[in-house]
Amino acid sequence: MPNHPNRGWRGKWTVDPSTQCVQHKSGLIVRLDNLTDDPLTSDGVALVVPEELQPVTKKNLARLTRLMREACDIYFEHKNETSDS
Repeated sequence: MPNHPNRGWRGKWTVDPSTQCVQHKSGLIVRLDNLTDDPLTSDGVALVVPEELQPVTKKNLARLTRLMREACDIYFEHKNETSDS
């Protein structure tokens, strides 16, 4: 299913390990705090929430939740790739 709307989601993120931040092409910036070895127990803080995700509606909250999960996943994928090298 190459036409699935969420294919290639990894390419929409930029990781900055020096600040423990990831940025989505939408403008969302997430900083990862209290990092552990498990992405599910690390905290993500949205530093910048783009206008397209405001105001907080049920639909926007669901999208923001998914993006926060993606942010954590992509940060840990990047962290694991660089530690393997």
